[in-house]
This record gives sequence, structure tokens and C-alpha cells, in this order.
Amino acid sequence: MPSYADGGTHTLTFEGYFAGDVVVPLYLMSGDDDALGIARHTFTLFERLQPHQPGAVELRIVDGGHDWSVWRLALPDTLRFLCRFLARE
Repeated sequence: MPSYADGGTHTLTFEGYFAGDVVVPLYLMSGDDDALGIARHTFTLFERLQPHQPGAVELRIVDGGHDWSVWRLALPDTLRFLCRFLARE
């Protein structure tokens, strides 16, 4: 099985997701100083999702690492983004 570091793990489920009718709104955010290299993988994920669900995926690469100080600053915008989809039905 491909490893996450190879960019393979998340790609295993794309075909099934893209074939379905359900769109899961996603707010993707990563710190640019994340020692795990997540910013690059987050960008790759965004590139794959954007054509499938334009307007239902957001990407933010911010100054910082992989810690609460970064996530705390993103929380208000994340909640505003997700709340736009909660009112739909």
C-alpha cells in the first residue's frame, strides 16, 4: 500500500468519492513551517478536490507550524465557511 509520504494514501479513496453525489465541504489549512510537510500535501489535496467541488473547498497556508496557535487563529474562518453549508437543505 502506498504511504502518506508518497502522496498515495489519500488518493486511494478519491475515485469512489468523485463517483458519488455527496460533496463534503472542506476547509484545508496548514502552517508553512509544519515540520511534517503537510502544507505540500494539503495543497495537493486541494488541487484534486477543487475541480470536483468548486466553492466547497477552501485552502489556507498560513505562517506557523503544526500547533494550536496556528489552528486557533483559523477557527473563526473555518466555522464561518462550514456554517454556509449547514443552512442548506
